[in-house]
Amino acid sequence: MKHLILAFALILPLSVGAFKPEDLKRLKETDRCLKCDLSDANLRHANLYLANLADANLWGANLADADLWKIKSQIKFGGISRH
Repeated sequence: MKHLILAFALILPLSVGAFKPEDLKRLKETDRCLKCDLSDANLRHANLYLANLADANLWGANLADADLWKIKSQIKFGGISRH
């Protein structure tokens, strides 16, 4: 039983807060991702010029050197990595 609890304790944090790959794909293909989950996504150097990310979750996303000029907003930006 102790091993089972330990396994859950190690695995559960890895799955919490991860972005949805289909949302990242949609953003790359259409420059739109409304209400999508991009939390913890690596968007470093991403060209998001004029992208529509209304109500997107970018908590913990790496946006270092990303082009954020004129993105459509109401985005959840908490915990963004700027490195």
